[in-house]
Amino acid sequence: MSASKVIKQLMAETGTTVRELAAGMGCTPHSFSNRLCRGTFTYTDYLKIVSLMGCTVQTVTSTGKAFQNDYEPDVPEEQAK
Repeated sequence: MSASKVIKQLMAETGTTVRELAAGMGCTPHSFSNRLCRGTFTYTDYLKIVSLMGCTVQTVTSTGKAFQNDYEPDVPEEQAK
């Protein structure tokens, strides 16, 4: 399943609007909607979008070990010190 399909399902499940996600992503609703239709999200975008809806992403190995994939905002180097 594509990231866009998952995002659309999560939006329906959580009642989140395109406008809300666009604001969280720092873009216009029109731009976000276009990206959603085209499926042009990076993995980092995907992590941020699902975190805006209160969700998380996990990677599970074939042995069943799960790794949490959390969105970590970019912090400028001078702020990280």
